[in-house]
Amino acid sequence: MKHHLQVIKVEEVSGTSKNGPYKFNKLHCIISGETQNDDPIVGVLVPPKDLNNVGKGFYEAEFGLSVDREQRVVGVLKSLTPVARAASVKTA
Repeated sequence: MKHHLQVIKVEEVSGTSKNGPYKFNKLHCIISGETQNDDPIVGVLVPPKDLNNVGKGFYEAEFGLSVDREQRVVGVLKSLTPVARAASVKTA
C-alpha cells in the first residue's frame, strides 16, 4: 500500500541499553488522506535501518505487512521515494 507523506522533522535518538548503544531516527510526518475529503494525519514514523538517511521533504511511502514479537500483524515501511510537492500532501 502506498501513501504520500511529508517529513517535517528528523529527530535523532541515541543512547545505551543493557544490549549496548543504539541509534535511530524518528520522522515527524504529515500523511495525506486517502481522498480529497480526508484530513491529513500527523505522526511519527521510525524507518528501518536501511532507510535511516531520510531528510525533510515529500515522499511516496510503500508499506507492507509483517508480524511483530507478540505475533501481531503490523505495517512495515518498505520504501520512501522522493516526489514533487504537487504530487504529495495536500495543504489545509
